[in-house]
Amino acid sequence: MKTPAQREMLEEIMGVIQRQFYPDDFVGFCKQRRILVQAVTYPAWYLSTKGMEYPETRYRTLMMGILDDIKRKGNTAHIGYFCAYLLKCVQEHMKHHGEGYLEEAKKIQRQIDDVLHGIKSATPKTPKHDGTVERLVAARRLMASPMKKKAKPVTAEQPTLFKL
Repeated sequence: MKTPAQREMLEEIMGVIQRQFYPDDFVGFCKQRRILVQAVTYPAWYLSTKGMEYPETRYRTLMMGILDDIKRKGNTAHIGYFCAYLLKCVQEHMKHHGEGYLEEAKKIQRQIDDVLHGIKSATPKTPKHDGTVERLVAARRLMASPMKKKAKPVTAEQPTLFKL
């Protein structure tokens, strides 16, 4: 994520998750943060695979709505691994409501295109969106990448544990 506003939005959503679902478990929140970020950025990934962009304010509203639904309807006290539960809930939400969000994004894109078409500007390149979805997808890729260290190759001078 490159812009401070988008980074702030992600941290705001993560703060809401911590306060609502991890009030007394900061260590658990930190351990599960990687998967939580994947859950928060899943709608951005979903929209980007369909070639759509979503404004930052609307994305924030979408995620807050999902979190409110989980808080209201879910029995979160009995969930042992909340990050996986949240990711599953977000995926299911997008499975059921994703087409509606796509239609909304298309409508927003058409409105932006109409406005841009009507404006005669000196600059030929006018951004059509604020890049929220692209940057959230980039954050998701970073969080989803494996954190494995590559083993150093054993040279002839170094004996292995089994061959001395």
